[in-house]
This record gives sequence, C-alpha cells and structure tokens, in this order.
Amino acid sequence: MFYLKEQEETIFKELKHIKKDSCPNIFISGKSVSAMETLSLKIVEVLKNQQQMDFKGIYEYFTIHMPYYETKEEALQFVNRLLENISIAQDGYSSYCGFILVEISETWGTKGYNTTLDYFLNLIRKNQKEIRFIILCPDKKESTEIENLFAQFIRSGSCIQIHLETPTTQQYVSIFTRMAREKGYGVSKEAQKSLYQSLSDREGMYIDDIELLNSLLNQVIFDKMFKRDNSHYIVLEDIQKYLFVS
Repeated sequence: MFYLKEQEETIFKELKHIKKDSCPNIFISGKSVSAMETLSLKIVEVLKNQQQMDFKGIYEYFTIHMPYYETKEEALQFVNRLLENISIAQDGYSSYCGFILVEISETWGTKGYNTTLDYFLNLIRKNQKEIRFIILCPDKKESTEIENLFAQFIRSGSCIQIHLETPTTQQYVSIFTRMAREKGYGVSKEAQKSLYQSLSDREGMYIDDIELLNSLLNQVIFDKMFKRDNSHYIVLEDIQKYLFVS
C-alpha cells in the first residue's frame, strides 16, 4: 500500500552501519516535502535508538525553513535566526547537541548555489561535533542543480545523500484503485480519469498524496454507507464531489 516503505527499509538498514559518534549530516531531496519530513523524523528516531548522539538541550531536534537568498544581509539574517533557535534549544546546557531539520526553499534547487550559502555552510562546519543537520531539498523539476548543492554541503563535513522517490500520478490512481478493491469497491474508468486530473493539477509539494487518497476513499465509502448505497462501485460523481474536478 505504501510506495515508499521498501525504500525506507533500505535506508534504515544502511544507517545501522554508522559507527557511534560518526553520524553524518543528511541531504534529502524529493518531490514531496511531506514525505521528506516524515522520513527525516523516522531517521532521527532510528539514530536515536542506535544511541548515535548524546542529546543535550530541551529538544532532540527542531525544524527551520531556509528561504532563498542572494545577499550577505539576507544570509546573515537567516544564520542569526538559526543561532537564536539553537540558543533556545540549548536551554541550560553548555551547548546544544541534536538534529536540526532545515527545509530549504525550492528555489535553491532551481537556481543552485551562490556564495551567500557559505555563511550557512560555515555554521554547519563549526558545529559538526555537536549538531547533525538534515537538509530537506524540494526537487519538483528534477533540477541538475541539486547535485551541485549536495557537493557544496559535503564541504562542511561527511554527508549522506538520499533521493526520495515518489509515485507518478498514474501510480497514485492505481494505488487508490487497489485500496478500494481491498475494501470491496470497484472504481469506474471515469472516476479514475477524474482522480488523475485532480492529482495532476495539484502542486503535490506540501500534502501527502497517499494520505489524501486514504481520506478520500474513507469519505466516499462513509457517504455511500450513510445513503444506503450498496452498489460498491465508486463513480465519477463520488470523486468530483470531494475533489471539485469539473
């Protein structure tokens, strides 16, 4: 049912080979920010269970968004905001030891590296003994700049690169059809076409499409049961009602 499960299991097996006190930074790219966030939190939990770090601070991890910038002033504004968050997370300890999830703007993936990024890279380098950074890089258009960005992050210390594969729109439709079949429902060709169009029109960056499909299916089934519709067949009107596809 979950397309990413097999890929996640492979990643977690590889993480088991990391030796204590040698945990690297992690660079994750992919089309779905939601899927990347979910994976990053699972990675933190796996590394925590492996006792890879001696956490110090009020939080074991926190998340921050890094906008795209091209000037020194903008770069320092972000770095100072990050340092403020580190200070808060540090609490009463002499230093903060934990993970920082940095969700970078999609524009970094399309425009690529510029020298103002060095201010952030220098901060990573200075804190590599206490803090591990997990970079979440949206890659909606599969830009070649992603590889160049990763190469820059390597300059700040060892780093694992993960590209998170997500289903195509047609695969999402097939997943929905399979989930419906497992619950005893068929899906008409017109309904499948409508769902395909709706998913194609979505940005697909901040919402987990698997979660959307599961919620949609449960709502359609509930609606049919409430109306005592025993057809066990999902038609065009069922999809249009909740996805507003014309």
